[in-house]
Amino acid sequence: MTAGSLADLIPYVSSRLFRPDFLRLVAANAHRPFLDGIGLRRLLGAEATVRDLFEQVYDGMRRAYRAEYLYKNEVLRRIVIARHDPNRTTVLLEKPIARWASRLDMLVVNDTTTAYEIKTDHDDLGRVRKQTDLALEAFDRVYVACSERWVPAVKEAVDDRVGIVAMRRKGTFTRIRPAEPNAHKVDPAAVFPLLRQTEYLAAIEDLIGPVPPVDDVTRYGICFELFKGLSGTAAHSVLLAALKRRFLTGTDAQQLRGLPYSLAHLYYQATARERQHLFSPAVLGRTVG
Repeated sequence: MTAGSLADLIPYVSSRLFRPDFLRLVAANAHRPFLDGIGLRRLLGAEATVRDLFEQVYDGMRRAYRAEYLYKNEVLRRIVIARHDPNRTTVLLEKPIARWASRLDMLVVNDTTTAYEIKTDHDDLGRVRKQTDLALEAFDRVYVACSERWVPAVKEAVDDRVGIVAMRRKGTFTRIRPAEPNAHKVDPAAVFPLLRQTEYLAAIEDLIGPVPPVDDVTRYGICFELFKGLSGTAAHSVLLAALKRRFLTGTDAQQLRGLPYSLAHLYYQATARERQHLFSPAVLGRTVG
């Protein structure tokens, strides 16, 4: 594929570049055929670095094509990282909830859980009520981050507990309304499938009492029934502690400080093991030519 300008390529390349698979190609020094195939090496020049590539494509998204990646990265940069210590915060992306009935765009875990559903100008709102209702069943605060054009429709569609932040033309966000604290209304039956066996067993034994020694299938059913009897606040506390133990590394702040602005969301897409290698100066400084 060829194009006359970088702007022509933005809708095509944005979802292909801003993913760990592309950085894995760069790390293996195997990225040039891909960039050649879509004409990016010709447009940027062989001496441009991968860091330059990301920043220029991201700037193109800001100007002409506000893709979902841009919304997620701006939420991370302007709302999450700007207000919370990255070493005490983790971000989970595309997390399955409601027994895989839905995927949450973004979950921020720190002193509580904050879920975000993203709605760009390229989306529709057909599922926003269902998506946010499912998120309310498991998490403390739920937001929709959308374009300004969607604000009236989102207000009309979602539960009053759901907060709304809107992206302005300049790329900044304005808070239309805050999310209401919801932990006390969480449904323990919706939280339970998000826990690992060791996590719900430990919680039940700590909060209720020992689980009888039975086969695995029977034990699962017993645990589910016992967990459903917890309060929403207790179930949410169990989930929050479990997610912190699983995903909070305490090492993200320094790495994020050294990254190009455009790569915060991509950083959280990569596994914890990959982050130091894929986002190293050696990889980001590699040339496109």
